[in-house]
Amino acid sequence: MPSGLKVNASSALVARPAVLLSLLFIATCALVPIIWSQPLRNSYLLTLHRYIAKLTPPRFVFAGDSLTANANWGWAMTRNPFSAANLAEEGARVAEVASQVSKAKAYHAKILFVTAGTSDIVVDNRAVEQLASAFELLLRRVPSEMHLVMIFIPYTSFREHTVKIQEANLSVYPKAGTSISWTSTPSYPPTES
Repeated sequence: MPSGLKVNASSALVARPAVLLSLLFIATCALVPIIWSQPLRNSYLLTLHRYIAKLTPPRFVFAGDSLTANANWGWAMTRNPFSAANLAEEGARVAEVASQVSKAKAYHAKILFVTAGTSDIVVDNRAVEQLASAFELLLRRVPSEMHLVMIFIPYTSFREHTVKIQEANLSVYPKAGTSISWTSTPSYPPTES
């Protein structure tokens, strides 16, 4: 050992608390934004949950827009938060949901739930033909080993969209084939008061 570097037991004990305090300070600085910010906390927990879901395959995978993104489907369906992986994102269009569907295979789930189309109609005012072709792309990306449960585009409180939603649902349904389960929320169009 060089003569200028003498380490004794007392200097090692003094250095250890300083290192521990530094690490505690760094961890606090990293965690405080997560604790105090709801969106950041949700993003962190969602990322952590998706990582865990890849390690232990869930029963269900959800893909879709904000109607799907803002729920803990594992708790809602089985009272087990790790039984479902939620890939949905707020404001996602059908093309973006198709990308989520492609990623679903990595989770090795048995059932894939898809909700899409609301943003395309309400926000972007897409034509029914555009929606139909986007849904065809989405359906081609569904992993063959997964059972697909497709949720019809739900009716909204905006009555001006009712006819287009109905037309879009009717145009997509025949393209899907018979291997897909369909459900609706609600199962009827809103009535005029």
